[in-house]
Amino acid sequence: MSRTMKWLAGVGGVLIGGLLLSLLVNRMLAPRDAVRADVAALGERVAGYRTALEDERRVRDAMDALTDRTLGGDVEVVDHHLRTRLNRLAERAGLAGAAVGTGGPAARRSPARTAFPRGGIWRELRDAIDFVEIEGWLTAEGTLAQAVELVDAVAAEPWIKRVQQVKLDPKDNGDRVTLTLRLTTVFVPGRGPAEIPSVAAYDRGRLDRFARLLDRNPFAVPAPPPAPVETVAQEVPTPPPPPAAPSFPWEDWQLTGVAEGPSGREAWLRNRATGDARRLAVGEQIDRAVLASASGEWAEFALGEQRFRVQVGRNLNDRERLRE
Repeated sequence: MSRTMKWLAGVGGVLIGGLLLSLLVNRMLAPRDAVRADVAALGERVAGYRTALEDERRVRDAMDALTDRTLGGDVEVVDHHLRTRLNRLAERAGLAGAAVGTGGPAARRSPARTAFPRGGIWRELRDAIDFVEIEGWLTAEGTLAQAVELVDAVAAEPWIKRVQQVKLDPKDNGDRVTLTLRLTTVFVPGRGPAEIPSVAAYDRGRLDRFARLLDRNPFAVPAPPPAPVETVAQEVPTPPPPPAAPSFPWEDWQLTGVAEGPSGREAWLRNRATGDARRLAVGEQIDRAVLASASGEWAEFALGEQRFRVQVGRNLNDRERLRE
């Protein structure tokens, strides 16, 4: 065999050996790479399951905290406790003639139901009821302070509620009011609290926030001014010029209300120092201030070339000057 043939045979042998080695490596290493990929994917799924379990515990804890602030897990229990609580709160506040009622349940489904497919195992999640609403109302009679205490006590109760209406109808010149309160509470079907909370004790110090409202009682109509006393003019010597009159006590006169009177809009005033009361129609005046208009909680006055307005509950010195 010539030297060239030997060299070609050697090169061919190397090529054949390399090809066999490549086939061996592919057969030996390819399954190992696939197993490694499967193990990595399985690890990711396990981590996903662990995260889902942690999220489930978090969601369950949040649901338990929510249901612990409900009045039960079905319509009958919630209806009973809602009526009982409203009656007890009215009795504790001193209100009389309490009448309590409740409305029918209203089921609320998940707002995320559109995110679930319509068929298969997702149907149950789409059609599940998240919570149920029950409306309740109370009507009772008492003083303004008792009515305010009841509304504040309901707001302070720990169970879930949404106050929808508070209505006060005054009577006996504001000495008593008829209170109408409407609210809505919720519960999760089949998941009541571990223990129904008792009626919370009420701290009457909370009423200090309403002191200004309760002191002036916006429903009380001021007494009419006394009739003028008729005097007979007598000739008297011309007196010496009187001393300069003291300035008008604007800070003593408080605007207690704005109302519709026989001759139109009126502003009601009360002197906190003397107890005197005034009812001014548009065009009438107190000292040099002429009532220009009255609407809502504001009364507008003209004092010479100046104009100012005062809000109900403030005195005439606590005024807001208007642009001329």
